[in-house]
Amino acid sequence: MAVGFLASCSKENAADKMPVITGVRVIDPALADSTFTKCVPGTNIVLMGRNLGSTYEIYINDQKVAFQGTFVTDNTILLTVPSEIKFTGTDPSLKDEIRVVTREGVAVYPFHINAGACSISAMEAEFPLKPGQEILLKGTNFIDVEQVYYTNVDPSSTGGYADGKEWWEIADEESQQGKSRIAVTPVEKTELEYRVENEATELYVTLPATLMDEGWVVVRTYTGQASIVLYQNAMVPKIEKINSDMPVVGSTVKIDGEGFVGVYNIGIGNNEVVIPVSDIKVSADGSHLEFEMPEAPEYGGTLTVRTSAGSDAIPFYNVNRVIADMDGKGGQDWGGAIPVEGELSTPPYVTTGKCLGIDADFNMNEPYWWNAGRLAFNNLVMPSDIPDGTDISKLEVRYEGYYVKDFVNVHFKFQFWPSEKIDYPHPASLYTGEMLENEWATYSIPVQSFVKDVTTYGEWLEMLEDGATVVFHPESISGDETEHVQFYIDNVRIYVKE
Repeated sequence: MAVGFLASCSKENAADKMPVITGVRVIDPALADSTFTKCVPGTNIVLMGRNLGSTYEIYINDQKVAFQGTFVTDNTILLTVPSEIKFTGTDPSLKDEIRVVTREGVAVYPFHINAGACSISAMEAEFPLKPGQEILLKGTNFIDVEQVYYTNVDPSSTGGYADGKEWWEIADEESQQGKSRIAVTPVEKTELEYRVENEATELYVTLPATLMDEGWVVVRTYTGQASIVLYQNAMVPKIEKINSDMPVVGSTVKIDGEGFVGVYNIGIGNNEVVIPVSDIKVSADGSHLEFEMPEAPEYGGTLTVRTSAGSDAIPFYNVNRVIADMDGKGGQDWGGAIPVEGELSTPPYVTTGKCLGIDADFNMNEPYWWNAGRLAFNNLVMPSDIPDGTDISKLEVRYEGYYVKDFVNVHFKFQFWPSEKIDYPHPASLYTGEMLENEWATYSIPVQSFVKDVTTYGEWLEMLEDGATVVFHPESISGDETEHVQFYIDNVRIYVKE
């Protein structure tokens, strides 16, 4: 009997030492009674329980997480949910739990890690939209989707309640009580069927049986919501003109076309740079949009305008075709130009890294290479991704130019050495056909205007075997020997017309 009693006591003592998690709370001791079972990555949490003092491993979503032993007591453990953690929404094999391992055993507590806010970056669908049609929304964090619905009211607008009817959804209804609201239109809301695929980056949504001319699909998750406007009979966008195919960072990009209705973003390259709708200005008739170039892409290649009716793309920022930019491509050994970096207080105000510029009085009729007015890029390396057989008539030398004033008494000559100089009297921007004062714009010179007896790109390269230099020569047309000239050049490149 004594042996049996001792064995029983031993089992009871072991059970008393087993770890137990009783709850999770925030670190603030004043909120010790406020427990929760969900949080987002990066949250500092406190595990509460018993027999936690000998903890040596902690797992969240089946992933081992770091913690400091000094923050472990018998009743609490302080730790941070890792910012980089896999979610059960993208990997169903993972478990929604926190697991604590001690010398005496294992404690498990049901707990869910919510992903960050979802976003919609693109939509694929056939137009015109039809009732019951399936559309594809592409984006991020379509995890823990709580609701997808179709509504007649922009979810970002201001709204409220009137006559007992909702005309804009308010997250916390009680917080609006006692406040006066003016109803514009009652909210119409239809729940939509959906499925999530491709590691929560694709959301397939089935449209309702009745469509409106203008309606919003809203995706709501635990941590927030994203929406996209749909136009049943919207026109697919078409880009007709752009003021620059390689704009300087900080300058304004202007695009003309049609169908710029329901624009939700503009992507550069393979979404290296994405301009959200909040940073895009669109004209009321959908024929013009503008945005500020936020940064230069590393690769580029295209610019895509995305609307709820589709998208259109044009060649844009093909960095492989740049031959001179003062930031690693091309150089400057002679002439009067100096490298310039944009300062917000003086022209050219903004630059992508450095450009080459002149701001000087000089002898217009001095022909020698050391003349202060010559702006020259040398040590050029020609693009290797243009087929040798490309017809010379399809090639242009393009550059970004900033001219501080319209030079009434000055005209230019252009040289792509070893070819001879050609008259280039009055640079005209591609966007307006005129020289633009005090703003960056794209300018173009057809290669066949200065290269003679050559029919292909390969033949032109043979001419340049001993090196190439681009020179801008300002010259006086007033008869005055001295003139003041101020202009800046950047991103000299070879452009192949479609």
